[in-house]
Amino acid sequence: LNGINNESGQARIAVREPHVLLHTKVDGDSLSFEVKRLRGSITPMDFSVELTAHDHAKIRCLNCGDDAPNVEISKHD
Repeated sequence: LNGINNESGQARIAVREPHVLLHTKVDGDSLSFEVKRLRGSITPMDFSVELTAHDHAKIRCLNCGDDAPNVEISKHD
């Protein structure tokens, strides 16, 4: 996962780190999982990924704060 910094008003990748995914669950068009933080808080981050179309999805962190971005991703050939 990439850590995004938006301090300058423009989003940029601040850190790239491998993470351990925990408690993965598929329910219809949704995938949920926890990400173990490597530093800092002991509380894992809760993520959801929702398939919104054949090649589009939305990913969001459910407990990363009010300013956590909702990211739309798409598959390109």
